[in-house]
Amino acid sequence: MIFVILLAMPAILVFQWLGTLGTCTQGADGPFMSGVVLSGPLLFLVSVLLLIRWKRTQSTQSIDTEFYTFLINVPACLFAILLVILNYPIWSETLLFWGSPCGPDYSFYAQSAEARLRSIIIGFFYGPMPGIVIVISLFQIGVLIRRAPSIRNR
Repeated sequence: MIFVILLAMPAILVFQWLGTLGTCTQGADGPFMSGVVLSGPLLFLVSVLLLIRWKRTQSTQSIDTEFYTFLINVPACLFAILLVILNYPIWSETLLFWGSPCGPDYSFYAQSAEARLRSIIIGFFYGPMPGIVIVISLFQIGVLIRRAPSIRNR
C-alpha cells in the first residue's frame, strides 16, 4: 500500500499535466478530459488507501506504524498541494468563474450543458479532488503529532 501511494502521486501529476499539453483549438477540452480519465481513478485510489491506512493506525499504535503513516502522508500531502497550485488556472476558471478549462478567452465554448458538465468534472478532478487528499493527509499528520507523546512514553 505504501508503494502504491508513493508511486501514484507522481503519476497523477504527470497524467494531469498531459491534459494541459494539448491545444485548445476552438475551446476543445479533450486533452483536459484525458487528464481526468487517467488521473481520476488514481486520485480516488489514493484517497481510499489513505483512509484505509488511517483506519489501520487507529487499531495499532506502534512507532513503526506511526513512522510509515507519516512517511506516506507527508509526500502525498506535498504532491496534492503541488497539484492544486499548478492546476489553479484550470480549476479556478471552471469552478469559480464558470468558464472553459482553456481559459477565459474560450468561455464562449463552455455554454452548452454538455460542455458545462465536462468543465465541472475537469475542475473537480484538477482542484477539489487533490484537496480531499490534502485534508485526509493533514488530518492523519495532526493525529500523529497529537499522539506522539503517548507513543514515545511506552
